[in-house]
Amino acid sequence: MKFKVLLIAFTFFISSSAIAQRYGVVDTDYILKSLPEYAQAKSQVDKLSEQWSGEVSALQSELESLKDALDAERILLSPEKLEKREKGILDKHAEVLALQQKYFGPTGELFVKRNQLVQPIQDKVFGAVQDVVKKWLLLTFLFCLSVSIQAQDQIIGQWHNAEKSSIVRVYKATNGKYYGKIAWLEEDFNADGTTPRVDELNPDEGRKNTPLLNLIILKGLEYNEAEKQWQNGTIYDPENGKTYECYCELNADGSLYFKGYVLGITWLGRSTTWTRP
Repeated sequence: MKFKVLLIAFTFFISSSAIAQRYGVVDTDYILKSLPEYAQAKSQVDKLSEQWSGEVSALQSELESLKDALDAERILLSPEKLEKREKGILDKHAEVLALQQKYFGPTGELFVKRNQLVQPIQDKVFGAVQDVVKKWLLLTFLFCLSVSIQAQDQIIGQWHNAEKSSIVRVYKATNGKYYGKIAWLEEDFNADGTTPRVDELNPDEGRKNTPLLNLIILKGLEYNEAEKQWQNGTIYDPENGKTYECYCELNADGSLYFKGYVLGITWLGRSTTWTRP
């Protein structure tokens, strides 16, 4: 029995974040023919088929002989004998049909024997192919997951602010969201010359003496794969003490574009661009 399994295989091309699909066909019939146990089982089935075909042919020949004899003697037979001979032919024809069904019918002995000898081998091969497909699909899934993680983690690392007066280190927290803290300041002193520089413009009186170095100014960004953006976060500007809702996205040159806004209105706010040190 010839059957084929369609194996969906993925060949990946990472270009403009696109992943192309290709398809391959596993010809299990070709695999079966290369197996000695399959060839042996098929040979046994073929021999039985040939043997049983011979029996059916022999019985068919008897039927034809009865027909020929009747045609030759019909004119000489009495009605009673003619009826008896015709009944004998009908019985022989029924016998031929019954033997054909016994050996070659949908549930005949050939079908049963083929299932006994060949089907287990076919099932074994098909199961092996299924295992390969499952492993391939698992690898495909893991590869896609890896590509997705790599894409969303591109924001991780150090970034200069637009004025290059500070460096912010962006990291991924255990909740899967992205945060950023000040890792370097060009001027780590206050207007009166004291150090370290503190968050003196913070509207919260209790935070005005918090050092700017290691201050978390970027919070809660989530990656939107469809839009290729990090969204739903907030960014704090220690230069004016204001906090904005924000989103960001990578530019073609590798810089990071930020849009800060208020009241959920993206055009109501300000933008800036960070670059790698």
